[in-house]
Amino acid sequence: MKRIVFALFTAIISSFVVGIPRVSAVTITAESALPYECSAITEFTPVEELIVVDLLRVYKGSSTGASDISKELFYEFTYVNTQRRSPFHAIAVNGDVFFHQCDIADISSKMTIDGKPVIVVGATGALPSSLQSLIDKYNIVTLSTAVARITDGNLVLEEKAECGTVCEQLRPAEGNWQTREYKLEIERITANERIGQRETLPVSIFIKNVGEFGVYGDSIAPVYVSVPGNSAFYDVSWISTSNIQKNTGSLKPGEQTEIKLTLNTPIVPGKYEQLLELKVGNKVIPDSAKKLEFTVFSDNLALAVIRPRDNVPFARVRAAPDLNSAELFKLDPDTVVIILNDQGAWLEIETKQGTKGWMYRPNLRFIN
Repeated sequence: MKRIVFALFTAIISSFVVGIPRVSAVTITAESALPYECSAITEFTPVEELIVVDLLRVYKGSSTGASDISKELFYEFTYVNTQRRSPFHAIAVNGDVFFHQCDIADISSKMTIDGKPVIVVGATGALPSSLQSLIDKYNIVTLSTAVARITDGNLVLEEKAECGTVCEQLRPAEGNWQTREYKLEIERITANERIGQRETLPVSIFIKNVGEFGVYGDSIAPVYVSVPGNSAFYDVSWISTSNIQKNTGSLKPGEQTEIKLTLNTPIVPGKYEQLLELKVGNKVIPDSAKKLEFTVFSDNLALAVIRPRDNVPFARVRAAPDLNSAELFKLDPDTVVIILNDQGAWLEIETKQGTKGWMYRPNLRFIN
């Protein structure tokens, strides 16, 4: 096969016509310098674009002469076929696709354009239909062509355009990651069943990907542990009032992960429950919801609820039991507080978060 490929390269080089126009370039950046190592994928993300580089028009530095291009093609042949390296993720020659002599495309170098991952394929003509599985797997929705330049260890693309006849046997993947049917489940929830009135509730959610598509962390297909609507147990550590926390790494089919979160539980003793569910982006995963149940036991704390006078939308908390004392903060109606000290017209209070101050008694109603 190597001899056949080498012969093909020789024929291509001998027939090459020099003269490559110079235009503004889009630079591809990568984690490692060229050439890329051939390595197994340890983590990958959906890829928006596949860019086909015409190997007839690869050149190095500022040179555009036929001899320099011949050397560059020989470099590509040598490194792909002997040292298993390449400035491209893959190379297509005579209907065959070589992924750095690997079985699958090497996405571990995380090549990006404007922060978006791409796959770059070097080719000598139309791409074979065998690339369709790669396009579908990585959900590639844009197919493009470009001319390549290698300068100071960077791969630069010029004359970027629609793929056209080079990709005539291929079609973009249908939809995008948001339209896929993900299947994830909450395997179990670990949390204390009983907590004190002043405590918050740490929770561990164990999630498994039971579907055929991977999910990929922060920016693409993030997995959220969420609550339907707004929760009464919102904590400042949450992402929002409905999205609690998210998985920050990849979660491939069959893999499991743990997400830790905190519920800001009530200080009123009693039994409580919270429904937890999974989302991919803004899309709720069907049948993923599970119920968390817990009990807040009594620590014999005196409690009162905020009921501001005269329909005022808040109640002031002051530094001392005096209307002329400095205002420390405000509390919303229906907030439950702990009573620390009763001085008749004034009550010293403490919130669940531990902040303290004095409130005018008519703004509070005791809870039996």
